[in-house]
Amino acid sequence: MSVRKQTARPPEAAVRALLAPYRGWTLYAGFSGGADSLALLTILYRLSGELDLKLTAVHCEHGIRGAASLADAAFCREFCAKQHIAYLEKRLAVPEKRRPRESVEAAARRLRQAVWRELAADRERTAVVLAHHAG
Repeated sequence: MSVRKQTARPPEAAVRALLAPYRGWTLYAGFSGGADSLALLTILYRLSGELDLKLTAVHCEHGIRGAASLADAAFCREFCAKQHIAYLEKRLAVPEKRRPRESVEAAARRLRQAVWRELAADRERTAVVLAHHAG
């Protein structure tokens, strides 16, 4: 048996252990609508009462994929409404805010990071939580 199999825990237990020191904090969870962020948001929501977390899902609408991008935002908004999760949508307008010679991906990353800094700036007991798959 591999070490990974011996030490693996259900994701909810792992997140609970990681967040235990942050009891009572405000968490802004990045929510793209993809499988990784949906899974993390669901776990955070389940743990929010137990850990007294003030949870807000944050969706960044980049303005670069047209109708598909707007559909992702609508999915995120509707999911959070149905689950009674606080929701914040940030429209990034990447094409308009892209710098000369900056790739679309780099501009999107820069603008998302600015959102995270803005949300966490000068706030005690506040954290940004992001999910990302390994592959």
